[in-house]
Amino acid sequence: MQNSNRWPLLCTIKIIVILLIFGFNGTNSVSAQHIPNKLNIYASLLNGTSSDASNFNSNGFITPSLFSNFNQNIGFQLSGSYHIKSWIAPVFHISWIHAGKWTHNESNIYENASEIQTFIAPGIRIYTPKALLGFFNSVAFYTEIAAGAGQSNLSLENPIMRIENGENVDFPLNESNLYTGLQARIGATIDIDHTIGLHVNYTLARNQINASLFNDTRFSRSYLEIGINIKLLKSKNYYK
Repeated sequence: MQNSNRWPLLCTIKIIVILLIFGFNGTNSVSAQHIPNKLNIYASLLNGTSSDASNFNSNGFITPSLFSNFNQNIGFQLSGSYHIKSWIAPVFHISWIHAGKWTHNESNIYENASEIQTFIAPGIRIYTPKALLGFFNSVAFYTEIAAGAGQSNLSLENPIMRIENGENVDFPLNESNLYTGLQARIGATIDIDHTIGLHVNYTLARNQINASLFNDTRFSRSYLEIGINIKLLKSKNYYK
């Protein structure tokens, strides 16, 4: 299975460490209690990997998998959450993922292929309670489940089939397909001050798709997500 890509992973880990240190210093620099807020806007960078097998078995017909052999899965995500209560919030995500660097030990059928995904998913997020004071007044952990739909746009550099001595046979090099998926997410937010914070997530995604240029009908990816969040609409209950 060709899904290792150590350089982006190491960079992501370094960025996470830097953000956590920055967030810790930021929380220590604010002596006042953080005011609860209703609305949060998140901007995240994504770095993903696949744990699926390098070959896909479709009713006994085994072919190289398109999705699991992409060694680069990076992207950007915008999200919003609104606290119904301090511990629960509906969320909404829209993400853009670029997949590339396809490799397989025994095939080059999708070599230099690239894929761009756009995915929209509403969900529900559950938070741990915050402490009244101190560092854990600035940190909250959460778990989330989301479901949605998206579009996959695949671009091939070479046709997947060739006909010897054929004339005027053009095989498509591009294809767009709708897909559906489920996401499970765990993460943490760190408040820097009353208006901005940081977040770190781990997301596991399971997706279903049907297409003509590949046999995969499902694919899985896991993502590390890091970014900033803007806190809006302070809770009026805090002032009562």
